Amino acid sequence: DGTLWVGSGGGLDRFDQANETFAHIYNRGQVFCLYEDSAGILWLGGLWGLFGFDRATGAIEYSYQHNPSAPDDATGLSNNVVRAIYEDHDGDLWVGTEGGLDRLDRSTQTFTHYRHDPHDPDSLSNDSVTAIYHDGQGVLWIGTSGGGLNQVDRAAGQIRFVRYQHTLDVERSLSANHVTCILEDSDGRLWVGTVNGLNQLDRSQQAFFQYRHDSRDPHSLSDDVVWSLHEDRSGVLWIGTANGLSKFSRRANQFSHYQKRMDPTVPSSLSDDHILAIHEDQKGVLWIGTLAGLDKLVPATLAAGSGREAGEAKHVIESITVYPKDMSGY
Repeated sequence: DGTLWVGSGGGLDRFDQANETFAHIYNRGQVFCLYEDSAGILWLGGLWGLFGFDRATGAIEYSYQHNPSAPDDATGLSNNVVRAIYEDHDGDLWVGTEGGLDRLDRSTQTFTHYRHDPHDPDSLSNDSVTAIYHDGQGVLWIGTSGGGLNQVDRAAGQIRFVRYQHTLDVERSLSANHVTCILEDSDGRLWVGTVNGLNQLDRSQQAFFQYRHDSRDPHSLSDDVVWSLHEDRSGVLWIGTANGLSKFSRRANQFSHYQKRMDPTVPSSLSDDHILAIHEDQKGVLWIGTLAGLDKLVPATLAAGSGREAGEAKHVIESITVYPKDMSGY
């Protein structure tokens, strides 16, 4: 319908693309994640719990918080800080919090809590959950801050977590234990972004191939801190980093880059190099959430590094500043 929902340090905004105007919907502070489920409910996670919005009216239909006096209460969250939301193929909503992983049974409106147990190697590796992804093979992946990547194994009828972590003496282990984002591409390859590199999982070997920034190689990843991942409709993988946007060529196995240019003759570059979110709309336009605002990118006509259309000096990245000093970009 031409509407974008933008989460930031100031809350939730609805952006009308036709008129290029914002409407402020929710102002209870930082929004970390947004997710639309199969029923069309827009879920919001932030500092104050989990909320489900009616997109048409902007009204809150569902609200869940943590009950500190009863932390195991099935009607509440493990923690009010929510950083990840994902609906699995069964319709259950998985919620990543700072206090563990929660699964919401929509029929009973109750949660099952999963937390790290130092005495149980099959438990969640860390209670700070930062990313959730359900791949095409039906596997649920959980990224954490400090505990690496978890694969949810439900084969035996009980939940167990298989851990993938960074190990100093293992060459093809995960590049870092702080996972920021997870994506399966159209060829079934699983990509894992961390604060120290981009990883591609070799499922047959259960090992990772790492992509890292190399200051001597202009075609390497633009920065080791990876914040966001997106595969566009043409199969191009886009990587949001702490130093610009990278586009990965599988054929050449190399990256091209889009970064903020201080040169006033290049007015159409990115508004900021911290790329926290990437979203593709129905027309194939990429919307880039940065620390300085919201950018619009038309990938088919953009020449890498210049911020201009190939062949002509026309603007193709349009920066729309929302909260210049406090943009989360989700």
